[in-house]
Amino acid sequence: WQVFWDLVKYQKRQMVSLSLLQFVFLLPLVVDILIFNMFIVAASQGTDLAVTNSTIFSLIFYMMIIAIPCVVIAFIGLGGLAYVSRNIAWQEGLLSGPDFFKGMKKNLKHSIISGIIWGFSLFLLVIGSLFLLRTSSSSNQPWIHNVGVGLCITQFIIVSIVCIYTLTYTSFYENRYRDVIRNSFIFFVAKFFKNLLLFACTTGLIVGLMFVDFIAQIVIIIVVAFLSSFMMIGWTLLSHEAFDQLINKNNYPEYYEKGLYKEKRKKEN
Repeated sequence: WQVFWDLVKYQKRQMVSLSLLQFVFLLPLVVDILIFNMFIVAASQGTDLAVTNSTIFSLIFYMMIIAIPCVVIAFIGLGGLAYVSRNIAWQEGLLSGPDFFKGMKKNLKHSIISGIIWGFSLFLLVIGSLFLLRTSSSSNQPWIHNVGVGLCITQFIIVSIVCIYTLTYTSFYENRYRDVIRNSFIFFVAKFFKNLLLFACTTGLIVGLMFVDFIAQIVIIIVVAFLSSFMMIGWTLLSHEAFDQLINKNNYPEYYEKGLYKEKRKKEN
């Protein structure tokens, strides 16, 4: 917490500049959502309810298909942001732009794979939930559809948190992606409640508001444009805690408590 508030107080300009740099990689996804939402609003003016609903579902389907490669581009940027966030959390000097692109290159492979996984998870959340809700009214057992929607939401939460950990993890350690995924899932379980809370305040809030209305979309886009680096720092600091407890203390003592706020460290000593 001390590191986070120190950044908020003294390094706002640097953090905002990093957020704007990350937003460049988010632009394809933003454009995809905004353009298709204009088509959806236009289609909703139709008088034939059945045709209107079918058209809207098709538009959302194609929007989410196009969103998958856009998500991959966003994750490539997030790989760079995760690397820079690690250095900031360690209170090391850095050159924001060069280090950002250095982190992109370092995490490129894992970022692409994580982006593909998260993109399909988002697709399943939106299209799966929408399909189940549409068909529940004509079903004899609508509770099954409600359970299906719950499973779509659950898988999205798990995949989102695990994918974020893959980015923070690969900024620290070198592993095969299979091991990265396994360890990231362990971190998800080990910090279960803190992970859920931070997810609700970051990814969950963003995705939820993107599907409310046009005004909510604009608001959340502006927030992400200026504050995404603070969200990544939050995940990085939570990852520090998990890494220290589960890995660094016994295996990498040179990393243990690295970046811990100096006043806290002195107090403990």
